[in-house]
Amino acid sequence: MGPTVQAWLTTSNGSSQLTPQPNITFGPNTGSASTISVNESQTFQQMTGFGAAVTDSSAWLIYNKMSSSQRAALMQQLFDPNQGIGISFVRIPMGSSDFSINGPYSYDDLPAGQSDPNLNSFSISHDQAYILPVLQQARSLNPNLTFMANPWSPPAWMKTNGSMLGTANGVTGTLNSADYGPLAQYFVKFIQAYQAQGIPISAVTPQNEPEYAPSSYSGMSWSASGENAFIKNNLSPALKSAGLSTGILGFDHNWNDTNFPSTLLNDSTTRNDLAGIAWHCYSGSPSAMTTIYNADPAVGAYETECATGAAVTPISTPDLLMQSVQNYAKTVELWNLALDPNHGPHSGGCPDCLGVVTIDQSTGNVTYSNDYYQVGQYSKFVVPGAYHIASNSLGSLADVAFKNPDGSKVVVAHNDGASSSSFQVLWNNQGFNYTLPAGATVTFKWSDILTPTTTATTTGPTPTPTTTVTPVPTGSVQINAGGSAISPFVADTDFTGGSTAASSNTINTSGVSNPAPQAVYQSNRYGTFSYAVPGLTAGASYTVRLHFAETYWTAAGQRIFNVGINGQQVLSNFDIVASAGAANKATVQQFTATADSSGKITIQFTSVKDNAQINGIEVIPATTTPATRINSGGPAVAPFAADSDFTGGATACSTNTINTSSVSNPAPQAVYQCNRYGTFSYAIPGLTAGKAYTVRLHFAETYWTAAGQRTFNVSINGQQVLSNFDIVAAAGAANKANVQQFTATADGSGKITIQFTTVKDNAQINGIEIL
Repeated sequence: MGPTVQAWLTTSNGSSQLTPQPNITFGPNTGSASTISVNESQTFQQMTGFGAAVTDSSAWLIYNKMSSSQRAALMQQLFDPNQGIGISFVRIPMGSSDFSINGPYSYDDLPAGQSDPNLNSFSISHDQAYILPVLQQARSLNPNLTFMANPWSPPAWMKTNGSMLGTANGVTGTLNSADYGPLAQYFVKFIQAYQAQGIPISAVTPQNEPEYAPSSYSGMSWSASGENAFIKNNLSPALKSAGLSTGILGFDHNWNDTNFPSTLLNDSTTRNDLAGIAWHCYSGSPSAMTTIYNADPAVGAYETECATGAAVTPISTPDLLMQSVQNYAKTVELWNLALDPNHGPHSGGCPDCLGVVTIDQSTGNVTYSNDYYQVGQYSKFVVPGAYHIASNSLGSLADVAFKNPDGSKVVVAHNDGASSSSFQVLWNNQGFNYTLPAGATVTFKWSDILTPTTTATTTGPTPTPTTTVTPVPTGSVQINAGGSAISPFVADTDFTGGSTAASSNTINTSGVSNPAPQAVYQSNRYGTFSYAVPGLTAGASYTVRLHFAETYWTAAGQRIFNVGINGQQVLSNFDIVASAGAANKATVQQFTATADSSGKITIQFTSVKDNAQINGIEVIPATTTPATRINSGGPAVAPFAADSDFTGGATACSTNTINTSSVSNPAPQAVYQCNRYGTFSYAIPGLTAGKAYTVRLHFAETYWTAAGQRTFNVSINGQQVLSNFDIVAAAGAANKANVQQFTATADGSGKITIQFTTVKDNAQINGIEIL
């Protein structure tokens, strides 16, 4: 069988809200006419994140209208990547917007008629009361959080109408020519002050919605030529002079105008100063971002505000998320993170805007809107740094695909139609089928890198353990979690949080390859905690083996938890008893991870029910084993060796031309022109005992011309992985290559055994790779 796919569903009627669905397994290509084909070899923009704005009103509600326990729970649901939706991008108004509890304010307010070009009165004290504490708490929950900021208006004394309002007393305000320099220093001071508070500002825009000058809340009109001059002559030089790496995003207004951003991009000096163009959703089409991309593919697109659900907004949340990414946006950002049931507090502006969450001012109770779950369908699974990769949409069934930094794939699909939609997801020539209800959104996630290898299955009497400890490579780290040193495991170390416990129960390790010593399974660390394993080689690949045994509970369902490695969840709702098959029985979960730039691998354990638990941890340098490639039934065709390591079967060859266009990393043409057929097996030697390998099986039907004429089963190490497999059905045609890929572990003698059993006509294989 292929990789396991996890799925989460949000329906329009609220019956499912980011609800985990039963796991799915990739199998043969079903040949469905409705197929979403995912092609990770074609990449587009790199993602920064998904989220919403922490406005003055949002922060005030969260900090002042909730108890500390209510606030902690909400913030976890918003920002924690494991326990919540992992919001990864936040916009911060620099001063007031239309969602400010006490009307307009800036960081340098003065009585009318006064000015402060040296910014002697600059202060962020207003934000220190409740905005910064909320932002700091958010960052503590999600260290990968990215912040951008921008003003709705400079201080009133910098403007031609002397007011924070966009239009005051019939006069539309813009920036005084003498205050271009002071405004640039205003940005510098803000960024430096926030940085000192532990909030790094990654990007700014010079002005929110420069083409709109509201009369009821803060704003400023600014022409494209004016903003262009400010960026190249003032803001960019000021940031560079201050040693700040904050990026500059231009425009920050609606999709209906591509002329304004084009003005900025057509100035070569300004173009070099820009990190991208920021966009709002209130007019025009998301395709405007593609228009700019086509003119300048190197410029980033950032969707930075959309109050979905308000009367002024012409696009829904699912469409905003989907279409923004499809049109090259690196961020997708809703408007207010939190509002009250009366769509406020606000001072002018939008009367019916909605928050991602709604907070009752009198009780502090929270209502999670559909927007929360829709954003979560992306933010919880698409990690900052992921790439948007190629996939095709199917009419009213829209989809978008991503590849995370750890290699895991994510596909989000939304059914905009009036009835359910059935389709296949096809990747690496493997597929699975799914039916999505009308109006629903589903997220699929799978990995061909972080593939857990569970090694406990049998039940029955517990034998007296006779554990043999297999030596591991030099440079390995082995930790007895919650316990003392048990050679070769060192005493518990490198942890943060949690408590320890021990048991004298006898542990059955018979179902585990390379188990830890018995005593390791008799102690544990439990709770919500993490390990940061230091002293590794930065950028190097390691095998992480997590050892578990349940010594307290006696049945499945009593202890459930999640495990993340380097911020990427690798075990979801993990249950030790269910995995091992019994209490007091060892199970090992194995992954591949890369040490970060400081030479650490971080492992997070988060409780779902009762307490998370770990008994032992091994971090072992990944060894590079030369790939084994066999041309089944044929001679050597580099890099494939001549047929070897088989038992049984016969051989045949053909001169037919083979279509390999739909296969990633196909074998040479000649491999598909020869085969071994019948009932036979291969025993591939020379592997590392206990090591997980990728097994790729290459097929092409050169004898039969239609499906149903050749069917067979394939097993790896005694486990059936293909049932009634039909090459023509899987490939979609005769003389067309098909690859089936699996993960398998070499046995104690360093072999992987592959059995081919005929069902109809003869089983067949053309090529085998062990990687």
